[in-house]
Amino acid sequence: MAVFYVLPPRAQVGRHFQEFLASMFPGQSWLASDWPDLAEALAQAAEGQPSVYVVFADDLDEAIGVDASIERDFGAEAGDDVVVVSPQRTFPMALADRHRISHSQARAA
Repeated sequence: MAVFYVLPPRAQVGRHFQEFLASMFPGQSWLASDWPDLAEALAQAAEGQPSVYVVFADDLDEAIGVDASIERDFGAEAGDDVVVVSPQRTFPMALADRHRISHSQARAA
C-alpha cells in the first residue's frame, strides 16, 4: 500500500520551508525564485521513505478531482492512502485529511 501526500503548490511549500530554514540559519534567506526548488528538495527527502509519493497541487487535474487525478496521472490504486496537507499560516500548524482510495476513480470518470 502506497501513501500519496498531496501538498499545496510548490511556491507555497517552498515559502514555508524557506521560513523554517531561515529560523535554523539566522541571517540567511532564499529568494522566491528558489522556493519551488526547496519544495522539490523536501519532496525528494520524503520520497526516500518506502511507498511514499509526493504530489503537488499544481500537478493535479482539478477538473476530475484529487483521487481520480492521482490514479490517472500518478498510478495510485485502490487501497492506497491519500493525505491532503493544508498548512495554516505558520508551518508547524497544518491540517491533514487522510483517506483510502476505495475504488478506481479514474475508471469511473
